[in-house]
Order: sequence, then structure tokens, then C-alpha cells
Amino acid sequence: MSDSQLPAGLRERKKLRTQRELAATALRLFAERGYDSVTVEEIADAVEVSPRTFFRYFPSKEDVLFADEPQLVAALREAIVGRPPGEPVLEAILNALLEVADVLADDPEHILLHAQIISHTPALRSRGLEQQAKMEAALAGVIAERLGLDIERDMAAKLVAAGTVAALRVALDYWLEHGGVDDLQTLLIDAMALLRRTFGEGTEGLTGEE
Repeated sequence: MSDSQLPAGLRERKKLRTQRELAATALRLFAERGYDSVTVEEIADAVEVSPRTFFRYFPSKEDVLFADEPQLVAALREAIVGRPPGEPVLEAILNALLEVADVLADDPEHILLHAQIISHTPALRSRGLEQQAKMEAALAGVIAERLGLDIERDMAAKLVAAGTVAALRVALDYWLEHGGVDDLQTLLIDAMALLRRTFGEGTEGLTGEE
């Protein structure tokens, strides 16, 4: 029976399983041999599929490492939207970050390996910066909505978003530099506390309430 003849639910599960297997195999090969030394053909061969199948799931070799980014950004945005309206904005963002980090913490070895591969590969670091910019833009949008701000006329939402992404990056970098032995959620709490002190008491008034 071909894939096209499978029931829709089974076909989707098979596709998801293949996508995850390709991503996991790519990560393993990158860790063993270095990102630049591994080809798409080798990844596909290890999973016993064709390179054409690989490109059906991932537009490029880079994308196999960043495929989850849109879902993570969407999850963070949804978590912020779900916070109580009167909660100060930095507190709402921290609680949303902790929700997402709680999911990531289920597989810290995977996150650590993923981060190490990106940090050791210049081309991937550049792509990582692009992803950070996309996260910053998404955060700025949802913060502006929460606070009732015009994002084109008021810099507050963009400033808070930029500070949040910076705090997240610093916490993750610290976690990576220390081999992932620290508690990531604690690092996020500490980083956001430092951010709150940096912004000063002015952020306490950013609740979104009239």
C-alpha cells in the first residue's frame, strides 16, 4: 500500500514520524561529525528515504535544525495572550517563558546538543539571529496588543520585546556555557529579574489596564 492509499490519520502520523526521525538523525550526525561534514543525502540514507523525501519536509539542511522555531514562537505568543489582563507585562512574559521552558525541559540533552551545534557553526549562528529577530517581532506585536499600544507610534512594546529576547538569549547562553547543569527556569527567572531592574519601576505600570 502506498502512502497515498493510507487512511488520512495514519498517513499524517507516518509523515510526522518520518519528519521527527529525519530531525533526530540529522542532529545525531551533526553532533558526531560536524554540521558542515554531513550531507542531506547521508541524512536521508540513514533514515532509508530519498533526498527528495527529505526536501519534502525541510527546504534546506539548515531548516532541519530550525523546524520547531515557528511552533515555539506561537506557543510563547499564545502563553502571553493567556495571562491575566492585569498582570504586569514583564511578569506575564516571565510566566509565559516558564510555561514554554517547562516543555523544553523534558529533553534537556536534546536542547543542549541542538544549541551546541548552532553555536559552533557560523552559518547557523546567523540563522539563529534571524530567528531571534522573528521572535522579537512576534513578541512586540502581542505586547502591543496586550497594552493597547500603537506599535508604529510607541516604542515601549518593541523595547520590552527586545529586552525579553536578550534576557532569554543570555540565560540560554549561560546554561549552554555551564553544560546544561543549571536549572533553565531558574536562569530565566534571574534574567527577567535583572531585566526588570534594568527597566526600572516604570515597567510596573505596564499592565494593559486603562
